[in-house]
Amino acid sequence: MKLTPSRVIKGLRRRWYQYIAAKKQISITFGRDDKQIDLPGTLPNGKPWPKISIITPSFNQGRFIEETILSVLDQGYPDIEHIIIDGGSTDSTVDVLNRYKSQLAYIVSEPDHGQSHAINKGFAISSGEIVTWLNSDDCLAPGALAAVALAFSTSSADMVSGICEVYKNDVLINRHMTACADGPLPLPDILDLDNGWNAGQFFYQPEVFFSKALWNKAGGQVREDLYYSMDYELWLRFAHCGAKIHVIGRPLARFRVHSDQKTADPSRFKAELIVVRDQFAADVGIKLEGSQRPVVNFSRHLKVAMINDHGGEFGAGIAHARIASGFVMAGHEVKLFILKGYANHLKIVSDIEKYKPDVVIFGNIHGANPQSLELVRKITKRFPTYWVLHDFWLLTGRCPYPGKCDKYLSGCDASCDTYNEYPALKPSKIAEAWKDKFLCFELEEVPILLANSLWTAQLARKAMSTGHQSSNRPVEQIRLGVPTEIYRPLDKDNSREAIGIALDEFVIVFSATSLADQRKGGDLLVKAINRLKLTDLVLIVLGYADVKLDIRGVKTIYMGYVTDPAILVATYSAADLHVGPSTEETLGQSFLEAAACGIPSIGFGVTGVRDAVVPGITGYWAEQVSEVSLEGAILSAYHDRKRLKDMRVWSRLYAENEWSLEASHHSIFSVLRKTGCIDLAKVPHRINYSYPL
Repeated sequence: MKLTPSRVIKGLRRRWYQYIAAKKQISITFGRDDKQIDLPGTLPNGKPWPKISIITPSFNQGRFIEETILSVLDQGYPDIEHIIIDGGSTDSTVDVLNRYKSQLAYIVSEPDHGQSHAINKGFAISSGEIVTWLNSDDCLAPGALAAVALAFSTSSADMVSGICEVYKNDVLINRHMTACADGPLPLPDILDLDNGWNAGQFFYQPEVFFSKALWNKAGGQVREDLYYSMDYELWLRFAHCGAKIHVIGRPLARFRVHSDQKTADPSRFKAELIVVRDQFAADVGIKLEGSQRPVVNFSRHLKVAMINDHGGEFGAGIAHARIASGFVMAGHEVKLFILKGYANHLKIVSDIEKYKPDVVIFGNIHGANPQSLELVRKITKRFPTYWVLHDFWLLTGRCPYPGKCDKYLSGCDASCDTYNEYPALKPSKIAEAWKDKFLCFELEEVPILLANSLWTAQLARKAMSTGHQSSNRPVEQIRLGVPTEIYRPLDKDNSREAIGIALDEFVIVFSATSLADQRKGGDLLVKAINRLKLTDLVLIVLGYADVKLDIRGVKTIYMGYVTDPAILVATYSAADLHVGPSTEETLGQSFLEAAACGIPSIGFGVTGVRDAVVPGITGYWAEQVSEVSLEGAILSAYHDRKRLKDMRVWSRLYAENEWSLEASHHSIFSVLRKTGCIDLAKVPHRINYSYPL
């Protein structure tokens, strides 16, 4: 039977929805679900997985502690030291501990002086490089330890924090994430109880892991005279000794809310916090002068206006829609204004004024052919405005990507030899367009530029600082993300069966909106594949087939331009390797999507791709922009199937950590905090998410 594209698409969609249906039928308890994974033998750098010590203080929590233990055992992590210090429980706790005695590193059940004493006893005998404590009524989230170990390995952090899922009566009610930016743990914000700590900026204790070295540096103990706030006082000491934190966008812990826990009465622990804060400030010589932030309305959320040309279509539109999804997931209100739907683009100004946003975020607008940037100037004058650099159109006379041309630095003009390319502009209008754009940056109120990669930020800063008064105009770096609950690994064999690919074939997927776009490197991929001469190679092509790829003797499947995530996820999952040979890219979302599906990528180690492909973790760089270099990178992957298999796990872990929608939103919210937008709106410095599915 001939396999037509429509049959392929129907098969892939069916496989995806069968998976989702099966997932929703799984009984997910407070402590366990279906996310356990088989880890490679080492970290990506070849080092052993670090030992992680989990200290569990316990007293009369027999109804909960088994779930706590199982949440650690079910991690599938190769080097766990789970130490349980029980204070002489008289309920069923000891019976539970005895059942798991052979699987635990250390157990003791004897009278002690309370939770803090138990924590100190446990840490005193622990030997892990990474440590935390996990109370006997809480649980680790599935896969937490591998994610934490990878996060420590890929950052220079002393602390790693993630999402804490909060449950009441075993029902998920909230997902909390610290609003602290990566970098030094901010001591002034911890001392600010009203608008910092109590406002939810920081942590639920079990979502934080830290190095044993930091624990020792900060004194190697929690204060045993504190009943409620021993963790708060520890974070104060961590911050005072310069601890650096890295925040990841995936669940690490599950926190149980119940009437028996000692923090059930906020008035009691808040009173102790004040005493601890004041004593610490006095001990280290800090003068407390009150909060530097405006008083917030704890029920207040942001109103966000998102502006672009085509809504959620095409790469930039999809990225913009994902940014909007992050805001919505975090409980903020978002309204999308699509320029294509306005006959008069200035009409959008009055509509936005009626909406009264706290912040306006521009994406690409050049697809709507605006005649001027008067719209941007009017909006920026009225509201805090940010511009996401999905490309560089705002910084040039016409083109989204300048390539080797540096006219954008001194002034684009009629000499442009790509004037008829998208978005086309008559040569006589290019100089005027360039000047019109830079008027936006010579005014008192300017849009803050948001760059989605280091290369994008560097190019934007160079443009801002060359020949213009706007040399100090802000450019901030953010992360883009993908919905990792949707983009996730499917069964490889089932996905291949749906497409009609043999299980023993080597499958490459190549994605480009338009195959005719030279910037996407389709011609280089064709030349590299023709040089390879691999008899078992299959190429899957995603994108408008406006040209046919001249590949000799290689089975090529054209999927067309695909917008259905069901098809994209199953297509990625069928592949061994994703290849994106773009020569110029602000980032490249297909690399992120592939990693989230557990598929390593190959890309040229230039431009924003350097941020989108992490060598040895989510893929490989082809160091030179040439078919020879690309051929070599593909061959390396082809001949090292063990490494490629391991990368399927590392890619997924890294994508959950760094490229989830939650991680993306955290980076953007951090910029809004840094640039004063959150304080201006009198919104709490906190991040709480609804559940993604």
